[in-house]
Amino acid sequence: MNARNARTTESLHKQIELRAYAIWEEAGRPHGRADEHWAQAEAEILKPKKATAGKRTKTAPKLAGKSKKKK
Repeated sequence: MNARNARTTESLHKQIELRAYAIWEEAGRPHGRADEHWAQAEAEILKPKKATAGKRTKTAPKLAGKSKKKK
């Protein structure tokens, strides 16, 4: 593993850790459910985002009141 991948892995681990902690707090800080909270956090963090790559976006509508130049 190169240094960049190591940093990415560490960053991802930290994101999951922070989310798992938040889930634990939201659940009332129950004892013995760390694995469940970690799995939930991991699923949320690693869940693929809706892909927008390759999709064309709608172009902005023309502004009202703008007219073409007259020759």
